[in-house]
Amino acid sequence: KLGCFLAGCCYGRPCPSGLAFAPRSLAYQTHLKEGRISPGAPASLPVHPTQLYELGLAIALFGLLMLLERRSRRPGEVGLAFFLGYSLMQIPGGMLADRLGPRRVMVAAIVCWSVFTTLTGAAGSLAAMLALGFMFGWSEGPFRPAASKTVATWFNDAQVGRANGLQLASVQLAAPCAPLFFTTLVVTWGWHAVFYSLLIPGLLLAFVAHRIIKEPP
Repeated sequence: KLGCFLAGCCYGRPCPSGLAFAPRSLAYQTHLKEGRISPGAPASLPVHPTQLYELGLAIALFGLLMLLERRSRRPGEVGLAFFLGYSLMQIPGGMLADRLGPRRVMVAAIVCWSVFTTLTGAAGSLAAMLALGFMFGWSEGPFRPAASKTVATWFNDAQVGRANGLQLASVQLAAPCAPLFFTTLVVTWGWHAVFYSLLIPGLLLAFVAHRIIKEPP
């Protein structure tokens, strides 16, 4: 949700005490297209930062579950390690995209998370799974802010909202489709094969991104 907040997407309704987003954000482009702000306005209308509401609720819910479930080991620890690394690299990832350029950051992120995904298949203990889960999230974290910067760089003010929408929709559509394929791999070859099978596609994707994405476009 920090990535959504920094990109200015997934926001709520306008309110006098809300937060305003900068030009080229999805909120700004939407308000400009709807005629709520004039061209050249310094920011969008103030809106409810629902991204932060959801983040706060998730943290509060996690704390409540920790209090209710006092055990030495808890289900979902590997997933927690992933999201911890992922969230910690959101803001630094955006800073790296500004400093080094989004193409370098995106390509490096794809390569690194492909490698850590593959190594997860060879993990032989919970400690190794936790470490690799954290590194997996840490390496994937910079991708979202770098992708948002790429959209803002490649597309003009009239196109950036649609482009951001397509980018975000592709992630949501892929999430329910991927299990249909990987479940077959798990049943046929075992869960290790799922992680091993993602290395080559990831490296090919990094190569395509390096060839297609230009700085500046």
